[in-house]
Parts: sequence; C-alpha cells; structure tokens
Amino acid sequence: MTAGYIVRDAAPNLQMKKKPVFVYVRDYHTIKFSYIPDFAVAIDPVWPVKLAALGAHRSQLADVIPHSMGILDEVRADPEKQKKIIYDNAYPFSSVTDINRPALLKWYGKESAGIKYIESYEIAEFGRQLEEKEMPLFFPMLSQR
Repeated sequence: MTAGYIVRDAAPNLQMKKKPVFVYVRDYHTIKFSYIPDFAVAIDPVWPVKLAALGAHRSQLADVIPHSMGILDEVRADPEKQKKIIYDNAYPFSSVTDINRPALLKWYGKESAGIKYIESYEIAEFGRQLEEKEMPLFFPMLSQR
C-alpha cells in the first residue's frame, strides 16, 4: 500500500513528455473513492496460477489473515485450510460483480457470459488518460480476445 501512495504522490512531479499510464485495482482495505473499472481481463485459464502465486505471499495472505482470525496454527497445519483462506480472500477481487460487469461487457461483449474470473482496472486520474483506440496498445490482452 505504501508503494502505491508513493507512486500516486510522485506522479504529478514526473518530468516527462508523456505521462505514464497508471491503473487502480480494487482494494477493499484502503480505497476511499468509488471504483469504476475501465476495463477487465478474463483470467479463467490462469485462475489456479493466481491462487498459487497468492499463496506464495505468506506475509500477505497465508499468515496475516489467519493470524488476525486467531487460527494461524490451525491453518498452517492444514494445506486445505490454507487454500480456502487464499480462495476466500482472492475471490472478491476476481469475481464478476455489478461493479465490474460493464467493463467486462465493453471489451468482451457476448463472450463475457461464460467468464467467471477477471482482473479489472480503473485508469488512475493522476496519469495519462487513454483514448479507447489506444487501449489495446497499452493493454494487448484486450486485443487478443
């Protein structure tokens, strides 16, 4: 979170001809503004990889959350409970909701009906603002669907 604050605070001071593009991801802990994603990317094929990657961040999910719940020893002793903690904490960020569905529909159209897991992003106000035609240049995954 601190790194994000530093980027946000430093971005206006960048001495560049073209500002970089910055994006927000949904953060249920620190974001104090309305989050309206500009685009979403389907991640169904890599959902298991995302869960494994999150599990590798022990200090973020595998330890801190069970510790705050008072069940750290229990979770550490049971790999299935570890997986459940990770899934339960990743799902709200990656599930299709009323908030991110419009961004998914915009880029996937009818194909979005079967999509279960996504990553959604809002273009940050402190960076370069993109025209819709530029989106696949900066986010090539949008043109590969």
